[in-house]
This record gives sequence, C-alpha cells and structure tokens, in this order.
Amino acid sequence: MSSQSAPICGDFGRFHLESKIGAGGMGEVYRATDLKLRRTVAIKILPARFVDEPSRRMRFEVESQAAAAFNHPNIVTIYDAGVEGETPWIAMEFVEGRTLRKVVADGPLPPAQSIDIAVPLADALAKAHDAGILHRDLKPENIMITAEGVPKILDFGLARILPAASEQTASLTNADGTVTGTLSYMAPEQLLGRSSDHRADQFAFGTILYELLKGQNPFQRETGPQTIAAILETTPRLDTRSGPLSSIVNRCLAKDPAQRYDSTRELARALKAVQQPASAVRWPALWNGVLAKTIIATLAVCILAAGLWKVRNTVLPSRPRVIAIRSFRNLSDDPRYVYYTGGITDEVRSRVSLISSVRLPARSAVDRYSEADTASIRSALNADVILDGEVLAAKGQLRLKLQLRDARTLKTVWSRQYDRASGELPVLRGQVALDVAGAADAPVTADERRRLERRPTTNEEAYDLYLQAKKGRSSGQRDALARTLSLLKQAVELDPRFSDAMADISYLLHLRGDPRDKAEALDWAQKALAVDPDSAPAHQSLANAYAGNGAVTKSRAAFKRAIELDPNNLTALNNFSVVAAQLADFEGSLRLARRSLELNPHFTESYFHTFLPLQFIGSHEQSTRWVRLWRDRFPMAYRVGIAEIILQIMGGDLRNSLAPARKLAEVHKGNIEVESLVADLAMACDAPDAEQLLLKSSGGALDPSYMQYMLWPESPRARLAWFSLRRGDKAAAEKLLADAERVAMEHWRSGIQASGLPIELAAIHALRGDGNEAASWMQRAYDAGWRERRYLQSDPMLALIRENPRMKAVEQQVEDDVRRKREESREVTLLFEQTVPTLPPPPPPRKK
Repeated sequence: MSSQSAPICGDFGRFHLESKIGAGGMGEVYRATDLKLRRTVAIKILPARFVDEPSRRMRFEVESQAAAAFNHPNIVTIYDAGVEGETPWIAMEFVEGRTLRKVVADGPLPPAQSIDIAVPLADALAKAHDAGILHRDLKPENIMITAEGVPKILDFGLARILPAASEQTASLTNADGTVTGTLSYMAPEQLLGRSSDHRADQFAFGTILYELLKGQNPFQRETGPQTIAAILETTPRLDTRSGPLSSIVNRCLAKDPAQRYDSTRELARALKAVQQPASAVRWPALWNGVLAKTIIATLAVCILAAGLWKVRNTVLPSRPRVIAIRSFRNLSDDPRYVYYTGGITDEVRSRVSLISSVRLPARSAVDRYSEADTASIRSALNADVILDGEVLAAKGQLRLKLQLRDARTLKTVWSRQYDRASGELPVLRGQVALDVAGAADAPVTADERRRLERRPTTNEEAYDLYLQAKKGRSSGQRDALARTLSLLKQAVELDPRFSDAMADISYLLHLRGDPRDKAEALDWAQKALAVDPDSAPAHQSLANAYAGNGAVTKSRAAFKRAIELDPNNLTALNNFSVVAAQLADFEGSLRLARRSLELNPHFTESYFHTFLPLQFIGSHEQSTRWVRLWRDRFPMAYRVGIAEIILQIMGGDLRNSLAPARKLAEVHKGNIEVESLVADLAMACDAPDAEQLLLKSSGGALDPSYMQYMLWPESPRARLAWFSLRRGDKAAAEKLLADAERVAMEHWRSGIQASGLPIELAAIHALRGDGNEAASWMQRAYDAGWRERRYLQSDPMLALIRENPRMKAVEQQVEDDVRRKREESREVTLLFEQTVPTLPPPPPPRKK
C-alpha cells in the first residue's frame, strides 16, 4: 500500500483489518488478525496524510522502539513493526476491556482500588524510566483495564528514548516550539518550555491518581488558558480520607520537579508500602460490585493511612525568614556618591530578594520607620531581623559596614565591614546577600547560590551608568525616563552582554506607555533573556512586554518564572495579579495580591491589586469593607476614589457616579486613569461633553490598549463610531468601524489573547446591527477570560445586542462562573481572617 489510506476492513499485508477501534494524533488503530501467526492483534498505522512528514515517521518509529525495548506485564506488548508500501505500522497486543477514562467516568474509586491500579502502573513506568524511556503523554485514555482488572499502559507515540543516564534531562519542546503531551496532564516545566525528565511523567501519574480518588482532573478547566493557569498556580489537596496516598499524590504534583521523587522506582516503592499485602478486594470487584469486600479493604487502608498520616505531619516546614533592609546611609562628602549609596542598597536588596527562604519587605515599607522607631518594624512587617548599613565611597574605593539586629530584642546578631575597590561591587553584592542569609539562618539552594555569584558585567563604567540609572527608574516623569533610558543604553553599548541593563530598558519602555515602544520593549526583554535565561528582571520585563502587547497567556508564564526566580519582587507580584485577573483566575490574583500586601502593607498599590479580584469573588459587602479599610490608610490615593465609584456602579447607581468621578478628576488633574473613567461614565450617561472627554483621555491614540483601567475595553475608534451613529452620520461611523475592524483582526490573527480584543470586535458588529456575530465574539471573550458582566450592563456600544438570546446565554455563563468562583474561594476568607488582622493600623489624622 502506497500513499493510500488503510482500508477500514480488508487485507493489509499479512494482516486482515477487521474494524477501526481508535485514532489519535500519531495513528489509527485497528483490530486485526495476524494471518501468519493466527492471533488477534491491534495494528497502529500512520495515516496517509502524515506519511510524507519525516518528523511524524520518526516519532512513529520511536514508539515501536520505545515500547519494544523491554517487556512488562503492565505495558502493552509490541509484536512487530514494519512498512507496507509507504505506510508504517506497528503490531501489538490486543487488549480487551475499558480505558481508565471510562472507569473514572463512573465516579471516584476507594483508596484500596486506586492503589491496586497505581502500584502496577508505577512499576511499569519505573521500568520504562530505568530503560531511559519517557512516556510524555500519560493520561486515562492511554491506560486500559482488562476484563481481569489488569492495567496496561498504551501509546508510546510521544515517547523519547534517552541515549545515556548522563543525558536523561531533555527538553519536551518540539522543534516548532509546541509542547508535547496532553494539556491537563502536563507538568509546569513542560508548559514553561523548560527542560524536563522522568519527573514530568510523575506529575502526569499524580494527576491520574488524583483523578482516581476524586473522580475529576484537578487542573482541567473550561478553556486552555484557564487549564494552564490552574497547573501553574493551583495546588490541589486530597482530604485525609485518602490517607498516605495524599502525600504521594501531593509529592507527584509538586510544582518544582526537585520536590518530586528522585526516581520513579522510589515512587513505586512508596505506593507498595501503603498497599494492603493481602487485599481482600482485587480488581474484579470493579466489575462484580462486591460491596462488603470493598468496605473491608477501604477500612483497612484508612486505618493504615491514619497512622502514617500522623507521622508524616509531625514535622512542619519552617516559615521564611523576614529580613527588613533599611536604606544604607551615605558617609561620603562628595554629593556625586549619593546615587552610589542608593544603588548599593538596591543591588544588595535585589540579591537577597532571590533567596526563596527569605521574605523581603519593600524598601519603602521599611524606610518609613526611623531609627527611633525601629522596634515597630517587627510588629508592622513581621520582621525577624533588621539590616542597616553605611557606605563610604571615594577615589575608587568602597567601604560597606553592615549590622544585622534581632527585630525582637534589637541586639546585634552579626556585623561585618567590606573594603573593596568600587569595581568589585558587581561581585560583592552576591557575597553580601549570602553572608546576610547565613547570619539570618535562611538556607540558600545551589541554584540560588549560582545566580547570586553571577557577575552582571565586567565593565566598571557600564556598571556605574547602571547605578546612576537606578535613581531615575522609578520616576514617572517622561524627561526623567528619557535620561534613564539614555544611561542604560550607554551601559549596553559598553557591554553588549549586560542583561540587567537590557531588562531595565525593556521595563522603562513599557512604563512609558507609548504604543510605539511596545515592539522595542519586547525586543530588549528577549535580548536580555538570550544573554541570561535565569534573569528574574528579564523574565519580568518579558512578562510586562507580553501584557502590553495583549499576549496575556505568555505574560502569565513569564511572570510565573520571574516570581520563581525572585519571590520578593513586589512589582512583579502586582502586575502578575492583574494578568491573572484578566484570565479570570481571581483566586490566583488575590493570592498574589495578598503576598504583595505582606511585603508592603504601607503601599496603596497593593490594596488596589487586592480590590481587582475581590470585586468579582467577594461579596459587595466584603468589597465595600476593603475599600473603607483602604480609604482609612490612604485617604488621598486616587485609586481608592476609583474603587469607591466602581462600588457605586456595582450597586446599580450608575447615573449618580458621574458627579463624584468629575470631582476626583479635579483633584487629580492629568491622571489618565481618572480621565478615562470620567469619559466612560459621561458616555454611559449621555453627557453633552462625553465625546470631548473621550478625545482628551485618549490623547489622540485610537488603537486598542490591553493594559488599561477603563470600564470597557473598546478602542477610542469604536467609541467615536458610536458617537457618529448617535448623530446619524452612518458614513463616518462605518469608516471608523472598518478601520477598527482592520486593526482588531490584524491583532487577532497575530495571536493576541487579551479578552478586550474579541469585545472590540463584538462592539463593531453590534454597532452594525449584527447581533449573532457580536454574540459569537462575546463567547470568544468569555473563553479568553472576560467576566466583567456588571460593567457590560452600562456599555452603550453593546446596547443593541443586550436582548439577543445568544448574548444572554453568554452573560449567564459569566454569571454562573463568577458565582461558582465566589462560592469556592478560600482566598477571600484568608484575606479577612489572616491578612487584615496583621495590617498595621492607619496613621493618625494630620493636624490641621
């Protein structure tokens, strides 16, 4: 047979194909008779459309080699392989029974029966791993349960044969950049495109075992981006009724591969240790339903579980050490060294921040306490130790004196003086971080030590420019940002491999907010990562650049990596929380915001980022309580004013919200977020100056913006079309809509995933009167993470389709999903029961 597809029935070489029994990405499977050996077999055939693809043929060949490399009773046996005409085939054992997917569909299994499945599967997987073979696509569909209750692993179509033990860490990313495997069973390192090994199979195995015990996949969500978010962010836990199995599952599902089992053989032994030696119930019970035996076996396992569970949980992990680092004092007479002292403080902080066993309160949170009020740092920031320093720099020499004090007693527990040439600061910063961590009893991993000891540049002049740039980095003034960018670009000219400087250039271009900078910001972040793939600033800048370009799923993955590398990065935590909320992961968003609050309870932005997800998964009363608490602490913050107006809108009082928004704009003149809010409300209320306010707030930019705080995400161009229609100028409106559609579709085809993009297209079709097409785009917005139904009620651009049945169905999906998330939320409870009680009291009122 050449390029023709295999027949459904008929002769195929020495086999007679009887019926097609399955199909997948790597082949079609037929029940067949081996005419030579007179036995029933399963034949897998590479589909004709893939015959001429070398990569598919190679993977098909790898499957036969992988599964035939060893024999195991719980792995389907490969009999033979060959090519008929141009069509490759594999002949294998024909297994009659049910897939594990169908078994799980009947409901969760008792622990005893789950163990009876898991033990032989783990042993089979260990055998494959011992032979240097990874499966890479474990899932219930690839596991068959025979009529006798024997589990067998099928389909090594994505397997990889590793050539030697020294090479058994391999990337699971294909040449085209896609990741192999099935999404809801992928390990985090696979999704992030990092090197993976046998522990990725362990993660999939743990997911399957969880599914056996709970009857559902712990990560599967309605959309791909939500599933990815669940794998990267959520930590599923089994209840104690699952006994010692819960600790095994939890270890398999650890986000960090290093926390899983060193070998799958060890995993198999752990399962055997909790398996009942002479189980009263074997697998036939699944088929004949002998209830009494099942109950006996389950009770036996639970009794054993109780004892092991108690032992396993007697040792609790210690909490991170909280190190409060106050800005170092400048002792130099030369005022030019003021920037140097501030830069040294930032550099030491940036290194300590990389240590996962440390929690590092924000610099501004610590600096608000003077030397006379040092004792308050412990209670306000939960600090364990406080680090103070003095810097003396002159004539190329640097003296750094540090003192570490116990936050409770204020007694010195460690001090040291470093005398170095100023050019040694790039190396010194890592050494100081290691010394401080050691003095504070904060352990450092080998990977962290390697990153801390890395020298960012060998060019002293480039590093000095980098320190000067730090002074202007946090400024929001355009002229200051321009000077800072100039300094950083000079540093990169001196050292083209200065990754930290490249990352800062990307971040500042993003911070400047000019749409023309988006491509350049992304380019600089990618350059920084090419130089240093483990750079936390580079991953953070990449995440910001992706978010600014609307690639929110890529942004999430980059933020995830940035936080892994730098768990104390306040800016990354806050921006990550915004992206998580955009993807409807409100629980994850609130978790990140609470971590930000922990690091800086004196920072109004942390309160704002807490409010973003709380307005969805908290009740109106809880959101109101939070905003009042926020107002008590930051009475002049403009974003607390925005939040109060949003609460008013959520409460159904849209019309009366415009007046307080105008007052807020008077107090905070020139603030783009407040101006945008006023423009939205004026449009919703049909105010006479609504169009002028829109033009003012947009500043002449008509294209969509994907990181914004408006009520609605439509572009100014689509909004202007609405105004034209209101005036009866259909020609002008259609020209604007055509331009808006062209830009939006260009973004859509380029892969932008922000939920605001399909809403833009929905509004365009709604303004043209095409309700069904508009509703279709709103469904895509829902799939991308849009959940802002309460704001939608006031959006005049979608008013024409609000009664469309398909639109109402989408709205109901949103309502149901948000209600479910609210009912299931644990983070809201933690916010008010754990975080709020630890917040420092509001400052006393100012004297008039």
